[in-house]
Order: sequence, then C-alpha cells, then structure tokens
Amino acid sequence: MEKGVFVRRSSGLVKSFSPADAFMWNCLTVGILPGAIYAISTAIYAFPAANLILGITLTGIWGVFVWMVYACLASAMPRTGADYVYESRILNPAIGFIFPMGAFVFWCLYMIIYCSMSWAIYGMSPFLASLALYSNKPELLNIAGWFLSPDGTILSATILVFLSTIQLILPLKYYTRVQWFLMGSAMVSIIIVIIALLSVNNAIFIQNFNAWTQKFGASGDYYHYIIDTARDKGLNPSLRNSWYDTLGVLPATWFLLAWAFWSAIPASEVKSAENLKKQILMVPGSGVFTAIIWIIMAAVTINTCGQEFYRALTFLSFNFPELLITSIPPYTSFLASIARPELDLIISSIVMVGFFCSAYQMVFNTIFVPVRYLLAGSLDRILPDMFSEVHPRFHTPVKSIIFCIIVTAAILAAWRFIPAIGGAAIVAAGSFAQQAPLFFTCLAGAVFPFRQKTKMVYEASPLVRLKIGKLPIITVCGVIGMGLIATVVYFWATVPELGVANPGALLYVTGVYAAFAIYYFSAKAYRKRQGIDITKAYIEVPPT
Repeated sequence: MEKGVFVRRSSGLVKSFSPADAFMWNCLTVGILPGAIYAISTAIYAFPAANLILGITLTGIWGVFVWMVYACLASAMPRTGADYVYESRILNPAIGFIFPMGAFVFWCLYMIIYCSMSWAIYGMSPFLASLALYSNKPELLNIAGWFLSPDGTILSATILVFLSTIQLILPLKYYTRVQWFLMGSAMVSIIIVIIALLSVNNAIFIQNFNAWTQKFGASGDYYHYIIDTARDKGLNPSLRNSWYDTLGVLPATWFLLAWAFWSAIPASEVKSAENLKKQILMVPGSGVFTAIIWIIMAAVTINTCGQEFYRALTFLSFNFPELLITSIPPYTSFLASIARPELDLIISSIVMVGFFCSAYQMVFNTIFVPVRYLLAGSLDRILPDMFSEVHPRFHTPVKSIIFCIIVTAAILAAWRFIPAIGGAAIVAAGSFAQQAPLFFTCLAGAVFPFRQKTKMVYEASPLVRLKIGKLPIITVCGVIGMGLIATVVYFWATVPELGVANPGALLYVTGVYAAFAIYYFSAKAYRKRQGIDITKAYIEVPPT
C-alpha cells in the first residue's frame, strides 16, 4: 500500500456545476416545493398560535448566518466533504469524522424514506383522488390510500432509487441538464398553486370547499363544522399569536430550509467555488429565495382558506382524522385544487409531476452526498481506499455509489419490517441528529481566523478582508449560527408534535454516532499498525 499522506493527490472529480446549477441544486435540496407544504402544515400543527409568516421570515434571516459560514468556508477550502473537511482541519479529526459522517452518510440515506413519502403524500395520492372524482371511479381512492401505506412508500422509494442510481453513475454533467427540468417543474407547480389560491377569496373558497365535501356525503356548511369540531376537541382556532409559537416555526421550517448549503459539499465539482461573491449567491442566496417562496405560499394559504379554518383542519387531520368525512390533508397544493374545482384535475396533474421531480432530486442528492463524504474520508485514509476510486470514463465514484445503494436497500427493509425503527419519529430524529455537524461547522467558522493550524488558509482567502469592526465576519456569523442551532434543538427536544422527543428515536441517534466513534478510533489504530499516521492528512487541505 502506498503510504503517502493522501491516497492520491487528486480527487479525480470534474467541475461540472456552474454557479447557476449550484443555486438550483440548493433550492431543490431544500425542497422548495414539498418543503413549503411540510413546513406550513407542521408549523401550524405543532404551534397553532404562531404567526406563520413572521416565523418563516425569522428562520430565513437567522439562517443567513449559518449559510454565510458555509459560503465562507467553501470559498476558503473548496474541497469535497464540507463539514468533514472544515471540522477535521479546524477543530479536531475525531469531531470531523464522527458527526458529519454519522449525520450525512447514514441519516441522509434514511431521509430517502421522507423524500419518497413526499411524492406519495403531496403528489400521487391527491392526484388519484382528483382523478377518482373526475372519472367517477371510487376504486381509485383505494389506490390513493395505498400509496400512503408503508408498501406504497417502499414502491415509491424503489422507483426513485433505481432512477437515481443510473443518474449517479453517469457523468455529473448529464444531471445538470436534467436539473433545469426538475427546477422548472417545481417552479411551475408553485406558481400554479399560488395563482389558484389568489384567484378566489375566502367566501368563494368556503363555497367550493363545501361543494367538494358534499361529493363525499357531507351536508350543510362543512367548512365551519371543521372549526366547531376542532374547538370541541380542545383547540381554540381563534388563538392570538404568541411569540413562543412563532419561534416554534423555526424547527418546523429549519427541518428542510437548513440544507441551502448543500452545494458546499461537492465544492470540488463546482466552478468558481473559491469565489466568495458567487458562494454567497449560491448558498445564502438560494436559502433566502426559498424562504421568500415559502412566505408567499403561507400568506396565500392563510388569506384564502382562513386562519381559523387552517388551524382547525390541521389539528383534526393530524389528531382526529376519523372525525373528517374523508381524508382532507392540510396541504397548500391540495387546497389549491379545491379552490378551483373546474381546474382540479389539471392542477393535481401538474403538481403531481412537480412533486415527483422534487422527490427524484431529493433522493438523488441524499445518495450523492454520502458518496462524496465517503470519498473525502477515503482520500484521508480513514475509510477504505475503494471509496475514493473514481471511474475513468464517468468520473464518478461508482463503488461508493453501489455501497450506498446497498445500505439504502437495507435501511428501507429495516424501516418496513422492524417497527422499532420505523415511523416518522426516526426520520425526524435523523434531522435532529444532523444539527450536530451544523453546530460544529458554525463553531469551526467562528474560530477559523484564530486557529494556528489553519491561519495560513484563512489569510490566503478573501475572508481576511471581511470584518465587522475588528471581528472577522465569519466569527460573527458562526456565533449567531450556533444560537439558531441551539434554539432549534431545544424545540425539537421538548415539543412532542415535532416527532423527535421519542426515547427510542433518540437512543437510535446516539447509537449511530457511537458506532461511528468506535469505527474512527479503530481505523486510526489499524492504519497506525500499517505504518500510516492519518493525523498528518488533517493538517493539510485535501486534494481538489
């Protein structure tokens, strides 16, 4: 075995992402379409007294500080691996391996379950329900319900993983071409949903909603029946907005909005990655753009549907679905099709395609990112050399891709057949676990200018000129960013409705990190017996 500091002096990857590609990549990774639906409904369910628009706005503003840390570090160290590279070089190799690898290699693959669910829940099931009403074929409602079952999720995941595997193996330049269609589909869906809700006022929505429920046997004013029923079950739909609930929107929104830094992970494959201005457009720019879209969607939902009704519908849909005459999910896209019944099937069809495209991209990147982390760790020799092998024709790490697909299949099987690790709590806990590397990266950014071992890297970067008074701007952003992560973790750990305050799920998270800690120290000792001191790799910036 060659005993150099790194496996080789070049990653073997090719710069295929333009800044525009990276911007779209981040927007789609966040889930600019499905993320909005999730954030709006989850926030109101968990925090009914929230000022939703203000809450999303606060998340976007506070999130800028976290995204700025990633943009700054990516410009200073434009290498594949992001958190792993930053934390292992600036803080400590063990921290840099255990938390980013545990969060992004394992939990990213687990997030495929959520991505697959998003297509079934937000896209396919509402489309089939609309088709059933349009064609007068009630049996389609059973198929719509089946897509929401565990078996339906597994089928969705299998289709998406199969398509993603082909895309992952091919050269990345082909994906960048497909991504224009994926982004276009998501934006068309968003625009149609917004226009549909803006085109009717609350009175017309009530009329159309009542007419829609009558197709399922409802009578009278079912809109106000939902409000009254929720009140009878303990919810006050007329709650005044509270600051606590408004701050509670942070974790519901940050669950997905956090990932606007995703383009920092494959930085070796992004053109002009060392350009700080372009990094700011790619990372904070995509996060702010997505937050604005979500604010608009939240505003039109509340304005057209009515705040009391939306609170009540969300409360009943999540807590007492059996009290509703049929499944009425509190999703903006679904309510848009009810708002314009004459366009119901058209809206549902377009939105279904939009959700499929979004789910496909999210599955693609939740496999793509672990593959790049494995490659980064392999270059440093902490992981087996096979993970850094790049196909000479495709310029992609095919062996790492195959490994991640095998792990994904095992995770899907475990989720389906082992109840203890199934359910939404594990997926939510996975996002909770992923906050650890974000926190440590913010810490790394805060101390970056002052660490002796990385001082030369900092002084050679454009960051050296950016200061607020005498403090480096990355230090200020890092400290404020840690505050956001701490706030989000507090809410996730204390609010059961967010799905994280589950002892089994938290134990599972701890077990994953413990396993990666055991591996790190075992691999370090093994390499030492081979005559390789892997700590030497962590005092250098890795190969580009």
